[in-house]
Parts: sequence; structure tokens; C-alpha cells
Amino acid sequence: MNWTDYLQVAFSIVGIIATFLLFWIGHWLNKKLNKKIAEENDNKEKIKALEKAIDQQLKKEHLELTNGIKNILEELKESSEINNKILKSIQNLLQTKMEENAIIQATKEENILFSNFLQTENSFIEKFDVFGKSDDLQNIKNIKGLKTVKKLQKKKRDNSIKTKQFIKKKKK
Repeated sequence: MNWTDYLQVAFSIVGIIATFLLFWIGHWLNKKLNKKIAEENDNKEKIKALEKAIDQQLKKEHLELTNGIKNILEELKESSEINNKILKSIQNLLQTKMEENAIIQATKEENILFSNFLQTENSFIEKFDVFGKSDDLQNIKNIKGLKTVKKLQKKKRDNSIKTKQFIKKKKK
């Protein structure tokens, strides 16, 4: 064998070793690459799962918030209706009180007028007493005064009855 044959055998051995090394490096690189791809796929799946969970949580919170706002609006509406009813009741009471006060004021004025009338009548009768006709005038006073008093008392009763009827109507 000559030196070229040795050289060929050496190159063959080197080729086999180089092929084995290349195969082993390729296998090692492929393994690393597959591992990286698997990690990326896992990460993508985890990211999708997190996004899905976040979306569900956001939808749930949005629904709760919307329901809470609806409940608050309904409570405000009910409160507003109650306040309006209370306000109307207060206005009705105030109107009734004002009418009652007007009736009471009218009754007071009637009583003052009646009192003034009686004082005027008494002073008129007293003037006639000076002339010595007190017995006749006293009888006239008693008769006229009694009739006037009875008329005024009847008028006062009628007004009182009308007032009570008016108040009953307003309360209904």
C-alpha cells in the first residue's frame, strides 16, 4: 500500500467522524429547537388562557357594574316618586291649613263685628236710659237683642257647619 491508500483511509475515517459529528450536532440542535418550540407553544396557550380568563372577569365585572347602576337608578326613581308624593301631601296640608286659617280669620272678624254691634246697641240703649224710658227700652233691648243674638248665633252655627263640611271635603 502506498501513501495514497493511507491517505484515502484517513480521509474516509475523518469523513465518518465528521459525518457522525455533524449528525450528532444536528440531532442536538433539533432537540433544542423542538424544546424552544414546545415552550413557545406552552406560553401561547398560557397567554390565550389568561386572555380568556381576563375577558370573562371583565365581562362579569361589567355585568355587575351595569346591574348595580340599574339598581341605583331604580332606587333613585322610587325615592323621587316618594319625595313627590310627600311634597304633594305637604302642599295639600298647607292649602288646607291656609283655608282653615282664612275661615278662622273670617270667624274672628264676624265675632268682632258682632261685639261692636252689641256695644253700639248697648250704648244706644244707655243713651235712651238717660231720658227715663229704661223699662220700655229694656224690654225692646231684650227682645231685639235676643232676636239679634239668636240670628247671629244661628249664622255662626251655620258657618261652623259649613267650615266642618268644607274641611271634610278637602281631606277626602
